[in-house]
Amino acid sequence: MVEDDADIAQLLDQLLRQAGYRVVLAASLQQARTRLTQQPFAALTLDLSLPDGNGLQLIRELRDAPATAELPVLVISAACEDGRLKLQGGVQAIDWLDKPFDPQRLLSRIRLALQGLPGRPRVLHIEDDADLRLVIAEQGRGLAEFVAAGSLKEARQRLQQGRFDLVLLDLGLPDGNGVELLEDLHQQHPELPVVVLSAQELPAEQFGRVEAALAKSRGNAQHFLQLLGRLLPAKENRHA
Repeated sequence: MVEDDADIAQLLDQLLRQAGYRVVLAASLQQARTRLTQQPFAALTLDLSLPDGNGLQLIRELRDAPATAELPVLVISAACEDGRLKLQGGVQAIDWLDKPFDPQRLLSRIRLALQGLPGRPRVLHIEDDADLRLVIAEQGRGLAEFVAAGSLKEARQRLQQGRFDLVLLDLGLPDGNGVELLEDLHQQHPELPVVVLSAQELPAEQFGRVEAALAKSRGNAQHFLQLLGRLLPAKENRHA
């Protein structure tokens, strides 16, 4: 959700969350670009008048990038007519909603934008190295949605907030050892597969609780993705 007006952003956030959507806010073009590099999204709502430029610039960037070329965009703006004229109708997968908007019409447009999208597997990547998270999320974009957690505390919060199809776990975390989380996962999510990707060695008594334990290195990212491809296909339609 790309919107710089705090009141409208709060209203949109409340409407979408009540309808069951997970929402990430960006208040500027630069924030939106950053959010888009951190995780994939199913759709994007976009105001055109932003503090650091016009939203049409972001639409053009999205359509020029293969990963977001078909990302559904719903423009919510008081300047929709001007935006249509400037784009000259040459960009696909865009819908328009004038401000002030009707809440039910907004939800209807969002449902239409998402219609037919398959359910995507979700991987919780518990890793404090942000660069490594980005490498794996980018390389695995076609297989799953990667949700980041940089600590044990953040991982526990993510597990409470939503469902996942696999956990990718580093052991060396800033607030403890990832082995602590294995016991929680075993008790609370016994069917959730766990893959350890760490520079630390997994204790032998914990091997029965994980699908695999890999040595962490950027060169091992492809090895992990091959493993991910074997673990996730059967789960792909579970949440569709």
